[in-house]
Amino acid sequence: MPSSDANPRQLIFDFPGHAEFSFENFVVAPDSSQAFQAARDISSASSPLEFSSLFLHGGPNLGKTHLLIALGNALSKNFPNKKTCYVDCRELLRTGASPALSAEKTQQLADGDFILLDDVDCGLDQLAFQESLYHIYNSISDRQGKIIFASRNAPQSIQASDFLTSRFLWGLTAEIGPLDFDSMGRLIIKLGKDCGVAMPENAAQFLMNRIARDFVSVRNAVDAINRFSLTHKRKVTIPLIREALELD
Repeated sequence: MPSSDANPRQLIFDFPGHAEFSFENFVVAPDSSQAFQAARDISSASSPLEFSSLFLHGGPNLGKTHLLIALGNALSKNFPNKKTCYVDCRELLRTGASPALSAEKTQQLADGDFILLDDVDCGLDQLAFQESLYHIYNSISDRQGKIIFASRNAPQSIQASDFLTSRFLWGLTAEIGPLDFDSMGRLIIKLGKDCGVAMPENAAQFLMNRIARDFVSVRNAVDAINRFSLTHKRKVTIPLIREALELD
């Protein structure tokens, strides 16, 4: 599938895709450093890790999808002859398909080399979905492939059958944590540069104290500030931020 046609919330797509998601532009919070390093290591052609799976977990809007797709792009680049595929389990289940993974699709994924499963915890109340994941995991592991999961919950906290939980725990588990003050500031400056906004340091510090510390909140705030600045043809200042975000 051409990358230009891919949508971040598309059900299933192949790599390369979404060049905007890369390791280089992922802002690493201190509590996410292990997850970030594990993702880089598992995608490396020069020093592949021994474990066959990686389980990334963390709260909503902390960058799990960004890191997962960045990893997929790196795998596609470093192993061009291997099949790399991303599956958005949350969106897949929203389609109302029954079962969520058909026998045909399950086998297609099981025949892949690197499979990335986002929001994998969403479908675990369905036994058929668990059995599909179990088959995919075993098939890929038997062929020395890699399977990477992303979930809001750690594998120990997920309600799943023992046969699947054991597979989740076979590989490396790493948490993606919330942004700290410093990493949030770097993210604000970076997103501002991405959309052409010159964000003064004092304005970034003002914003950090007034919005939630997650990627989506920061992105939405910077987008709103950018639109307001362009519409009114004004530089970004603290008063402008107050107006743009309707802050007291």
